[in-house]
Amino acid sequence: MSVDDALRYLEENPTDTLPIAGATDLLPRINRKQVSAKNLVDLSGLSELRYIKRQEGKIRIGALTTIADLEGQENNSAWGELLNDVAKKFGSPNIRTVATVGGNICAASSSEDLIPVFLALDAEVRTIRRGGAREMPLQEFVVAKRKTALHPDEILAEVSFSEPNARAACAFQKLGMRNTLIIAVVSVAAFLEADQDRSKIECARTALNRLRGKIPERAESVEKELLGQKLNEQTIKTGAELLEKDLFLTSDSRASAEYRGEAAKVLLRRALMRCQERILGK
Repeated sequence: MSVDDALRYLEENPTDTLPIAGATDLLPRINRKQVSAKNLVDLSGLSELRYIKRQEGKIRIGALTTIADLEGQENNSAWGELLNDVAKKFGSPNIRTVATVGGNICAASSSEDLIPVFLALDAEVRTIRRGGAREMPLQEFVVAKRKTALHPDEILAEVSFSEPNARAACAFQKLGMRNTLIIAVVSVAAFLEADQDRSKIECARTALNRLRGKIPERAESVEKELLGQKLNEQTIKTGAELLEKDLFLTSDSRASAEYRGEAAKVLLRRALMRCQERILGK
C-alpha cells in the first residue's frame, strides 16, 4: 500500500475509519470500547513517512518514525539530547520499537510524552490528504483531550521545528508511579536559549502534560518571567514558582491536584536547571 492508496481509502470512507500505525494506544482503547471503528487503515508499512532529517534549518521527523528511532540522536545537539531524554523514559523497549511519533501526537492526551517535548521546541505539524497538505503549529493541532484538528480524510505526515543554535538547551523530566512502563503523573519539557555571552535568557519555552486541562500546554507566565533575565539559579527558582499562576489542575485516580502542582514546580525547576547546565557546559 502507498500513501496515496491510504489517503484514497480515507477519502472514500470518511466515517467509521481510523488510520493506525504502531497502535500501542489505539488498539487498547478499541478493546476497552472507548473508540469504535468499522475500518482500520494500517500505515505501518509506509517507509516514506519514517525519517529524521535536517532540511533548510529545520529538523523534520516523519510521523511513522518510532520512539526507538529517536534514541541515539546527536547527543551534542540540544534537540538530540531532548529526544534521547524522552525516548529513554518512554514505555518499554518493545513498545518503543513500534510506537510512533505521529501516533503519540494524535493520541492527544496528557499521557503522551512527546507533545510537551515538541511544544517546548515550538514545533509545527504537516497533515496530508489527496487534495493537498496543511501546516499548523502543534498548539493548534491538539484541540482537546483525544481530539485533534485532523479531518477524516487526512493523516499526520510530519512534525518539524527550527534547529536550536549552540547557545540553546532542552530537557525533559517525568514523574510516575514507578521507574519503567509509566504513565506520567507530571511531565515537563523546557527550552532555553542564551545570549552571545551566555549570561541572559533570550528565549524560553516550557510545557507540561497538564496545566489547566487534560492536554499538554505551554506555561506562558513562566516563559515571560524568564525572558531577558540573568541565566542563574535564582532566576530559574523564581520562574518555576510562577508556574502557580498557570496551574488549574483537578484530582484523579493517579494523583491529587495539590500533589501534581507541587511536583510540577519541582520538575520544572529541575528541567530548567538542566538547561542551564548544558548551556554553560557543566
